[in-house]
Amino acid sequence: MDEDELLSEADRALKVPIRSECAPDAAGKRKACKNCTCGLREELEGQEAPVVKSACGNCALGDAFRCASCPHRGKPAFEPGDELKLASRSDESAPVNEQAVLKLANADGGLVQLSADAMVDDF
Repeated sequence: MDEDELLSEADRALKVPIRSECAPDAAGKRKACKNCTCGLREELEGQEAPVVKSACGNCALGDAFRCASCPHRGKPAFEPGDELKLASRSDESAPVNEQAVLKLANADGGLVQLSADAMVDDF
C-alpha cells in the first residue's frame, strides 16, 4: 500500500499555527486578550490587578497544603497578606554567597572542597 494515498490534499497543505491573542507581536509588545485573567489588561491600563482568591485559603502554607486550582501553586510559602516577591539570580540586590564552600571527608580521611563554581552543570 502506498502511504501517500492515505493523505488527502488538506493533510498536505501547509499548517499555520494559531497565534494566541496575548502573545507578543512582531515588535515584541504584548497586548491583553479579551478574557484576560493574568492581570496584563490592568497593567496596561494603569489599574491595579484584581486580588487573586483561592478556593481553600491555604495559599500561604506552601504547595503541600494548596488545592489544585491555587493561583500560588509552585511558589514558596509566605505570610498571609504579604506580597510574594521572588529573587532571581539576575537580580543584583539578591544576596549570593560566591565564597560558599562545601567540605566533605572522603573514605581516606582526606578533605574534599567544592566551591559553588564546581557545582555548575557543564551541559
